[in-house]
Amino acid sequence: MPKPLRAHASIARILGPGALLLGIWLFLPASLHAQGHGVSIFKSCVSPKNTCGSDADCADPNSCTGLGTCTSSGANHMNECTITLLNSDASLDDIRVNAASDTVFAAGGNQVFNNLPVSGTSGTVSGDCDVGTPIDPTMGCILDPTASISFISNQYVIQPTDPDPLPDLAAVQVQDQCNVNPVGCNPGVVTVTFGASTDLVSGCLPGPTCTPTPTNTPTNTATPTNTPTNTPTNTPPEVPPPPPVPTLSFPMMVLLGLLLAGTGLFLARRQ
Repeated sequence: MPKPLRAHASIARILGPGALLLGIWLFLPASLHAQGHGVSIFKSCVSPKNTCGSDADCADPNSCTGLGTCTSSGANHMNECTITLLNSDASLDDIRVNAASDTVFAAGGNQVFNNLPVSGTSGTVSGDCDVGTPIDPTMGCILDPTASISFISNQYVIQPTDPDPLPDLAAVQVQDQCNVNPVGCNPGVVTVTFGASTDLVSGCLPGPTCTPTPTNTPTNTATPTNTPTNTPTNTPPEVPPPPPVPTLSFPMMVLLGLLLAGTGLFLARRQ
């Protein structure tokens, strides 16, 4: 055998089966041996959010009522986070999404919200992907390559004692369909997670201030004295005195007596 052939044969004997495997790998399509598998997950939360739920949560020592004014109303007092899952599988496999959940790490304990409703999709999707309702896990929502699905988490009522920022963790259950590149593909259910947080503010404004009520300070005022007034009285008209009764002097009385006695004697004789 010529020397060059003997040298090639020696290399083949040294490499053995490994050379055969290396050769097969070199001739495989690039999409099968060079691509990976995976998805991308994103989460964003609206900030800031108010912690007060009513005026009772807004202590204000400078207010006449002792309370401030809470400006929270509706969504201002609840968390509001969007969770988006993107099919970024480098092997161009379809991705099935089964469900999404969110955990809020509140002061009163972890609050878990399962079966979050779908808030939107992009790209080509199929299955149960209706906006406004959770995914039916028996059907799933199938994402074609580069397609995405979003969920809304807005069920937690923020409390004044919650930490600032308020952390939370999104979780989405997915399955690689392994329909394009089965090499290295795991078709089982995988839960992918990602965290975010919400900045908090009190939401309280100063309460109403009270105008002090003036108090009347007593002053020493001279008490007026009542000046008596002459009250007219009904005075009866003056009655003129009776005319004086004439009185007889003693000699006249004696003369009158004699006259009367003589008159009596005269009358007696005539009888």
